[in-house]
Amino acid sequence: MPFIAYEIDAYQFYYSCPDCKRGFHVHGNCKDWWTNRTESRSSHCSKKLLGSGDIEVVINDSTKRVRLTTQQLRKWKPDTF
Repeated sequence: MPFIAYEIDAYQFYYSCPDCKRGFHVHGNCKDWWTNRTESRSSHCSKKLLGSGDIEVVINDSTKRVRLTTQQLRKWKPDTF
């Protein structure tokens, strides 16, 4: 069962997980926030819904694209800003 990413920024994408306390999971996006695609990832979830195997996350037109501020980017590359 593929999951739909609800948000993607310059470095990560986010998708919902109704079984988890936090309610979502985060994975790196290979610094590609503009392309629609399907990503295959290993699940971080120990709950029954996702299990411990591979999952597919769909990044499509409904996925919100978020640009990071300069302050947020400093977290990732502090020497360039």
